Amino acid sequence: MNPRPKIKRLLLAVVALVACGLTLAYAKEQLNMRHTRGEENHEHGRGPVKSPVIANTSTPSARNQVSTRGATATAQTYTGRAIENKEAVELADSVIVGRVVDLCERDLGAAGQTYYGQVKVEVAQTIKGATAKTVTLSLTVQKVPVEIFEETPKTGNIYILFLKRVDPKVTKGIKLIEATEENLSTISALARSTEKKN
Repeated sequence: MNPRPKIKRLLLAVVALVACGLTLAYAKEQLNMRHTRGEENHEHGRGPVKSPVIANTSTPSARNQVSTRGATATAQTYTGRAIENKEAVELADSVIVGRVVDLCERDLGAAGQTYYGQVKVEVAQTIKGATAKTVTLSLTVQKVPVEIFEETPKTGNIYILFLKRVDPKVTKGIKLIEATEENLSTISALARSTEKKN
């Protein structure tokens, strides 16, 4: 019995597996590039967005003040866009207003999602619950399909974040919206009504 045909088949199988692996790596890279380009085009199509800023943070009491002057109410969609504000307030252990300091490294989440596991947020105001001055949380951002596209939050911008403690060491951002004056008023009122029920 000649072992050469078996070796030949084995080598062909290895070459086929390597080719499949390279094809998948190339496809993943192309998909990431398309998502990045799509996100840039999506952002540029809406024009510049002004973000609210924390008012003079040089004094401790000023750190808790949030100014929404110049904030524009745009139809931007972020993490948790499918969750209504009322439901998000009820589900969240805490609701904060905070500046995204660092998104850290992104990773591929489930199909069509980007996962950020170590997002660092400087807390400016607590609307519900209790939090530290800085919070580290995980955030999932939906990228495809286009119908449910979510924008990646920008470092330096201020958002209202709805946080859920998944376990003692993991806090998850279940929803994120811009910290406009209108949003702050709405979410604060929802949080007050939720507290009254409890």
